[in-house]
Amino acid sequence: MARRTKPLIVCLMFANYAVVAFVSRLHQVSTRPTRRRNINSLSTCRVRTPLFLHEPDATTKSASATDNLNHYMDLSNDDFHHLNPLWTELLSRFQGDFDNYNQVLHDRKQGKLPREGGGHEHIHCTMIPVTNNTRLAAFYFDGTPQAIFRFRFYQLVPASLVNGNDDDETIYTILYTLDTEVEGQLRAVSQEPLRWPAIFRAYNQSESATAARDADTNFSPSKSSSHLLKRLPDCEVEWSFRRDPILHAYASTEPPDAIHAVMVHGQALVDSQMIPGQRILIKDQLSLWSNALWIHDRGFEPDTMNFIYGNRDNVPYKMERVAEFSAVGETEHQEEDETRDAPLLSRNIVRDDLQWTLGPSFRTLEDYQAKINAMGGPSIPPRPAKP
Repeated sequence: MARRTKPLIVCLMFANYAVVAFVSRLHQVSTRPTRRRNINSLSTCRVRTPLFLHEPDATTKSASATDNLNHYMDLSNDDFHHLNPLWTELLSRFQGDFDNYNQVLHDRKQGKLPREGGGHEHIHCTMIPVTNNTRLAAFYFDGTPQAIFRFRFYQLVPASLVNGNDDDETIYTILYTLDTEVEGQLRAVSQEPLRWPAIFRAYNQSESATAARDADTNFSPSKSSSHLLKRLPDCEVEWSFRRDPILHAYASTEPPDAIHAVMVHGQALVDSQMIPGQRILIKDQLSLWSNALWIHDRGFEPDTMNFIYGNRDNVPYKMERVAEFSAVGETEHQEEDETRDAPLLSRNIVRDDLQWTLGPSFRTLEDYQAKINAMGGPSIPPRPAKP
């Protein structure tokens, strides 16, 4: 059952095959004097330099629908009050940390191991606002933020802006991959998500070392902002308060206030990032409450429809909210520096029993080992056999 606490978020997931040693303490939000504000105050803080992405390939059949998405990278709540409560509620929920550890424990008690055994891998999602309607999202295994298997950039856009119609009951999420250099810098501070927006903005705003210094990072952006993001074709999802009786049957007995999502095109055929030359057919549905995010994400071999990833028993990944991000007011330094006009964020834990999944700074090594042992060991997929 999804219990209520506060806001939430989403994403697609693939398997990865890497484990990295534990490192450094989590960087905390600046200790300079601040004024705390609600997450919705992000709507009043504009990133003056627009976010740019790859122009869609002319051969992509859905390209024309999103040619002008650059214009919609920082949308104010005030401009879309006619979409309430969907618009403000989705933005409010679509952020924070989510984790399915309790689902994994339940699986193991029933003798269900990951993948072929019908159980779930232990997965954590961290999703942090960049602007009012954009998010950086990372997924990782087994409470280890150093083992990220997916980094994405999400853009929430009212369907009416994409389709040019009068649809006031649907909001799209457009999915993007990140430039490899940008993603590398974000992964380098994987345990410090509060730094991600500044790093991202430094790349977006300028190719000069000045922007990097202003963002309090130790690198000089060298990539053109036009190559910062690349849209994933045909992977858009649409959110509404409507529950599809078939696609969202898994939520039929859950609280009725969820926001549900389906893929706009029903499914998508994409190139695998893990296996060169491998094509994957993706199917995905999502449901979002204020305190839980359920992701029913599956990948198949297109020719055989054999599973590549996802749950074999057709049960979504039931992720509970662990933390939420809230905006804090500009510091004195920010008020003098117009290149950093987006607000700082704080990470507020709402589930003490799951905070250990945020990384080494939130647990001892002994506690971590006990948690992993309780679910029968790590759930990271094994490396595929070499041909």
